[in-house]
Amino acid sequence: MPTWLVVLMAFGVNNALWGSMSFLRLIEDRLARRKEVESPLGHGERQPSGGEVASLQGGGNERRAGRRMSLADVAVLIPAHNEALVISRTLEAILEIVPRANVFVISDASTDSTVKEALRHGVQVAETPVNVGKAGALEFAVKYFQLVEYFDVVLLLDADSQLKEGYFEAALPLLDDPAVVAVAGCAETDWNSGVDTYIGKMLLTHRSRVYALTQRLIKMGQTRKSTNALYIIPGFASLYRTSILPQMEMNPRGLVIEDFNMTFEVYRHRLGKVACSLAACAKTQDPDNFREYVGQTKRWALGFWQTVKRHGFRFRFFWLALTVLCVELVVSSAILLLLPLVMLFYFLPALYPTMLSVPTVSELHVILVTNMNVAAVTLAIVIPDLILTLFVSFTERKIRYLFFAPAFLPMRMVDAAITLYSVPRALFKRSDGRWTSPTRRPVPIAADTPERLAS
Repeated sequence: MPTWLVVLMAFGVNNALWGSMSFLRLIEDRLARRKEVESPLGHGERQPSGGEVASLQGGGNERRAGRRMSLADVAVLIPAHNEALVISRTLEAILEIVPRANVFVISDASTDSTVKEALRHGVQVAETPVNVGKAGALEFAVKYFQLVEYFDVVLLLDADSQLKEGYFEAALPLLDDPAVVAVAGCAETDWNSGVDTYIGKMLLTHRSRVYALTQRLIKMGQTRKSTNALYIIPGFASLYRTSILPQMEMNPRGLVIEDFNMTFEVYRHRLGKVACSLAACAKTQDPDNFREYVGQTKRWALGFWQTVKRHGFRFRFFWLALTVLCVELVVSSAILLLLPLVMLFYFLPALYPTMLSVPTVSELHVILVTNMNVAAVTLAIVIPDLILTLFVSFTERKIRYLFFAPAFLPMRMVDAAITLYSVPRALFKRSDGRWTSPTRRPVPIAADTPERLAS
């Protein structure tokens, strides 16, 4: 295999393609901001377009889609299943931003004190009669609380996630564009969650690196207006116009998770565009032990491939981009997993000369020596991975990524194995969508006072 091809696969076709789009978007956004400052309208004031004026003069959701959104227009919907350890912190954080009457919790047959904790904060709470899974709970809550009738936008917020400062200031203006029907939130690992082991810190840093690369190189490019093709609106902290929810099948049977499917539904029914801003960010708890990391990653991978299977292929730009992603996931995962085996056959005869007497080993060794420079191929994988780590460390301004850099390539191999393992399972396995969240870590919360809970 040519070394340049290995480099491309190691760096990532999608990273290269969408990274270029992200760079173009960065230039376009800076030019737009400069033009806005220099505009005679001045200081960010925006005149509505003709289409928006027409929308304002209409009725129902068409009228609402053309005006600027405020926090009063936003419902916050928090699905929860046995989240008593973390939901108070999440509710305290969101109640500092959003009116209490706009916050809703749907408990999916929780058996702990999740409902009690939510009620203690004075928000509206409902329970599903049986455990129906996250997608089923969301579908139930949208109808039960009549969110479509009373709110223009719904924020889907996981019970372990807290919005960072400036989330709504960054996200809501994106909905000024009537064509935008959803805003994909960005994830930031919660570093202040009591993790003190080397393995735990390494897992958090690896996951944080994945977030940073995905969001900066791929998500920002995929949500560029002219190339709108984002394959996931993450379900932990994202906005949807409520007007599109009745047009989506939120809870189809057979899927293990909901957010891939909801994203595909947007593109399948041509409901509109998806926007994104790096400033629309929320902190979330990530697994701090290997077993739960693998379990969560398996669910995500299985959910992705199940959704691909459910929706199939269509001759549209989104599905063409998705096909490129699927091919790269399989090929790059195979390359990463084959690399140790290739190196074994390449160097084994030097370590154990008697192995050359084994016909199969001898033949493979000759093929490798004749056709591949293993040292060059190894560097072609290691160096791009290091470059990506340096990029993340620089853009995130955190040196911890360099400290854990040697662990990232092995962790990518773990992710690759899970990816390939999940493909055949998705073809034959139907899931019930029941919750399998990682074990939550207790987090400190501010003292509750009557004045705070009444605010």
